[in-house]
Amino acid sequence: TADLGAGVGMLTAALVESVASRSNNRHIHCTLYENEVRLIPLLRKVMRHTQRWAKTKGVNFRYSVRKVDLLEAFRNEKHAYTTIVSNPPFLRVPADSELKKKTRKFLCTVNLYGSFMEGTLNWTAKGGHFLLITPTSWKNGSHFELLRKELLREAKLRRVVSFTRRDVVFEDVLQEVEFTKWKKKGVVQKNSKIEVGVARKISKVKPETEFSLGYSKLIPDIDKGIILTTAHERHLEMI
Repeated sequence: TADLGAGVGMLTAALVESVASRSNNRHIHCTLYENEVRLIPLLRKVMRHTQRWAKTKGVNFRYSVRKVDLLEAFRNEKHAYTTIVSNPPFLRVPADSELKKKTRKFLCTVNLYGSFMEGTLNWTAKGGHFLLITPTSWKNGSHFELLRKELLREAKLRRVVSFTRRDVVFEDVLQEVEFTKWKKKGVVQKNSKIEVGVARKISKVKPETEFSLGYSKLIPDIDKGIILTTAHERHLEMI
């Protein structure tokens, strides 16, 4: 397992809790990638707490923390994680910046989270799963077109959780945010379904509204990278 842009490790802690309650797998090893030095002591503290808690549930949780530049790592390293979670930085990439130079080899060069989405896809093993917390803007516009096509070609969208208001997800984030869960090399069949959830707060584990959509309803054209947005309830009603 990997946590890309781990912050203080809350996604990994949630993953361990989910495994402890729902899975027969009693062994987890997670590599947490975080390059902000100020966060790493708290990240390690949260992981130690998670490790102690997991032990009480009969789960052997081991972890390692890597301080690396993930943009460099995505280009130079190869991994095959069975599960990846990532809440990447939502950061516009200014033209003629050093960051722009780093993102030039990625399919999306306008926002850092697009590079993380591509890196997550590449580092997931075939048959593995990855969970992303991102803005919804990757579903629209020409800047994300190549990334959309690559994601839909290489992975199957399994689940989407959207929020009715943008101001209840993260502080100081003015974009629409959603959770998406994918399976690498998942086969899309005529009866394939996508689980859709609509939540009012990030603190509510279970969305208030849940239903299934046929794959062709949400993704009418995989080859062209066309995805309908589910950012609001009114959009869901339109679908």
